Amino acid sequence: MDLDGLPANLVDTLAAAAGADGVVVHDADGLQPLLGLWRTAALATAATSMLDAGESAARRLVARLQVSRCDVSPHRILNLNFPHDFPEGYAP
Repeated sequence: MDLDGLPANLVDTLAAAAGADGVVVHDADGLQPLLGLWRTAALATAATSMLDAGESAARRLVARLQVSRCDVSPHRILNLNFPHDFPEGYAP
């Protein structure tokens, strides 16, 4: 996992907040379209349709689904893809 700053109870919170097709996280920085829980059938249908149309943006995928949003503000989810993404003195 390349995310840090996740609330300890996030999985339970997401499961309780799931809409028809799932739930996506919204943090202090806004929508986090890759962080959520998804109903696989709905996700597969929407993703296949998008890819067939040459689209691949996660935000557009979320817009096609009937998902609720789970606001975890004031938490800020950190996306740690590169060494420079890690805060100074970071220790997992």
